[in-house]
Amino acid sequence: MKSIENFVGTMLDRLGLLAIYGRQKDRFLYFYGKSFHE
Repeated sequence: MKSIENFVGTMLDRLGLLAIYGRQKDRFLYFYGKSFHE
């Protein structure tokens, strides 16, 4: 039972990191595109 809890915990951590990474990537691309077009 403990291993399942740990597995779910790591999955949630990984999803959280992916969400943060995705947001940072979008922001980076947005600023990069803005400065590139100007």
